[in-house]
Amino acid sequence: MSGRNGWRVVAGVVMSFVLAGAMGCERLEPAPAPAPPPPRSPPSLDGTGTVQVRVVSQKDKRPLAGVTVALLREEITVPESAPLESALTDGEGIARFSSAPAGLFNICARGARHAEFCEEGVGLVAGGTVSSVLTLPPGASIRGQVLLPDGSPAVGIRLTAWGDSFDPGHLMPTQAVTDVMGNYHLDGVTSGWAEILVDAPVAFPFLDEGRYSPRTVEVVGGMDVSLDIQLGALVPVSVRPHLRHTRGAEFNPDIANVSITTRWRRNLLVRQEDGSWTGRVESGPHHMALVASSGETLVVVDRAVDVRTDKPVVIPVTHVTSVETRRVGPRQSAPVLHEPGTFEFAGHVLLPDGTPARGFRISVRPSYSGPTPCGNGPFVYRHVRFEGSAFAVRLPAFQTFAFVWTDNGFAGFSSFYGTKAGEPVVKDIQLESAGAIQGRVDLFPDFARRRAPDFRFENQSIFELKHVTQDGRFVIAGIPPGRHSMEIEGNSATYRFDVQGGVATDLGDLRRGTQ
Repeated sequence: MSGRNGWRVVAGVVMSFVLAGAMGCERLEPAPAPAPPPPRSPPSLDGTGTVQVRVVSQKDKRPLAGVTVALLREEITVPESAPLESALTDGEGIARFSSAPAGLFNICARGARHAEFCEEGVGLVAGGTVSSVLTLPPGASIRGQVLLPDGSPAVGIRLTAWGDSFDPGHLMPTQAVTDVMGNYHLDGVTSGWAEILVDAPVAFPFLDEGRYSPRTVEVVGGMDVSLDIQLGALVPVSVRPHLRHTRGAEFNPDIANVSITTRWRRNLLVRQEDGSWTGRVESGPHHMALVASSGETLVVVDRAVDVRTDKPVVIPVTHVTSVETRRVGPRQSAPVLHEPGTFEFAGHVLLPDGTPARGFRISVRPSYSGPTPCGNGPFVYRHVRFEGSAFAVRLPAFQTFAFVWTDNGFAGFSSFYGTKAGEPVVKDIQLESAGAIQGRVDLFPDFARRRAPDFRFENQSIFELKHVTQDGRFVIAGIPPGRHSMEIEGNSATYRFDVQGGVATDLGDLRRGTQ
């Protein structure tokens, strides 16, 4: 098979022949044909299955009791205020979900003095089962007091510290609410620079306009940190756009959104009937960003805003002296901000010898996935793990193929050009014989997340058949048997290795400073 980036898997056709012979002079009656296997019913997302998770400590491998384990769904964006689909581990460190809705999710866990760890990209079909083992690293503890602008204790303030992974939008945070003295305790905080989100209590629960600026503090697993927080006033802000060209001509583009940003938190303002955009932000320095479009031109206005008052602030945008514009050409498209249509793709995965697979991964594009704005970047893939041979996934209508592979290298794919949104596709996938490599690499910081490095085989990047975990362990499947070489982003070495069909060649620890 051939992927979009030139990655090629040698196709192998398995042929079988039946040899018959006569023994002696007797004529043998043919044996009755074996009964055909019962037809497999197509897997479905309509129903529930079973999930079992075992949680152990990274330090001594002992099972952890009383740890919160959550299934974080990927199909929709879950509000931070929504209750977690969670369970607590028992004395053996096991959490069970006996009636988990079928679908795709991340499995995350966090406990006392233990930071979060997740298995990202797990699939469950109706009537199916899936199991996972999560190893939690040491976590930090943050304590402190939150005070209002007048110096009195801030009661009922919610503080949230997120984890550190590829997808910060689908992870389980550690949270705390201040008591009557404004005190709080965040436990199990992930090592590194912890960003603490601060939300106002009942008046504006969990809304952008009830959010204070985030605070940051560096923590190390196992340590105790003290962080007191002095809040500023939540100031009503109104942005009134009335754009003009630099030459003075009036400019009336379609404004997509207006936001006020402080540090890493972006607060979207709400459009009012009079054309203004309003919200609330904590007093202090901010950036105001306005995104608009006119025909094939994308307009971005970004300017510093200093809110140093507790009184309402009006920010007029009446004359644009410097407007960043990006023309949308044939290879470039404006960002897609809406959810496209989807369709359900289901079936079974068969090994090269025709027997059902006992586990595999399937490449799925999230509905928001696409190339970079200039049109020449890679698509983003989630590599979803299923147990058994059945799969069922909901794909965006623009996805025209799906890659499937096993950790020992077998790989295959299915295409479905012309499929319309809402039109189900049921198709089994037969894998071809190929090999794999595995090892461990460094991850790169990339704004609010960490990303995997680029792997290049003979100057071709690999995206569809690559899976990298939260701790840098990787598997690349679908590699033809033989001698190969590979380069890894951020590493000057060239790795040469031999690959065998149906075998995962272990390249060991390839992180910098370990070789």
